Amino acid sequence: MKKTFLASALLVCGIFTQAQDNAIVKHFATWQNDARFTKVTVSPAMFELFENLDAESPEEKELLDAIKDIKGMSVLSCDDCGTPKEMYNTALSTVSKRFEELMLIQDGNVTVDILIRENAGIVQELLFVVAEEKSFVVVDIWGEVDLKQVMKFTKTIASTDLPDIAAENLVAAKKVKIYPNPVQTNQDLTLEVDAEMLGKECVIYDLQGKERKRIRIDRSPMRIPVQGLSSGQYVLSIWDNSIKITSHSISVI
Repeated sequence: MKKTFLASALLVCGIFTQAQDNAIVKHFATWQNDARFTKVTVSPAMFELFENLDAESPEEKELLDAIKDIKGMSVLSCDDCGTPKEMYNTALSTVSKRFEELMLIQDGNVTVDILIRENAGIVQELLFVVAEEKSFVVVDIWGEVDLKQVMKFTKTIASTDLPDIAAENLVAAKKVKIYPNPVQTNQDLTLEVDAEMLGKECVIYDLQGKERKRIRIDRSPMRIPVQGLSSGQYVLSIWDNSIKITSHSISVI
């Protein structure tokens, strides 16, 4: 059994399911019926089949470990779309109340938004929304999602070339703590991050998207002064070059 064969089997032998409560079924039915899109859904039964496979190499074991708790996956892709950026914006707007953004990657003409849906602190659904110059892709994975493992699996089977994403960044993004929030204008924010976040940039934006403050993360916990910011709502984002690792709303009072 080769790794490429396993990846191909997931796509070619996907079994379409009708009653899954996932984002593509719930929110993107119109695109599912659009002839421009290629649609693949891998059912829970298909993933269960892979539990009985024996890995013949470290790479195959890594892949099987990554998918062992996944219950299903759906992919919608359009290779020659006239308005991929418009589709991207529509997709984000559609799922914004159900999902939270985990990471944003902007790499040349490729934009990738990674979103998650949680329940009781467990990631139950992972959604990739990808816009390129002429193409648009949504990858939806549900089950009990191990972010670090699933990233390896997704880069193997996704029908687009995702920019290189450190899996550690995804895990570290879930551990960012910002307090107090709300923060008073005469106080400092405190930022706590994992070691993977050290050396990255913390940027505060107003709601118009204007950058108001930028600081390099060189320790944790770290104090961030908010003096000079007017009372109101802001967005604190952590960037690794062109990758927005995480964003949090903050209130200054």
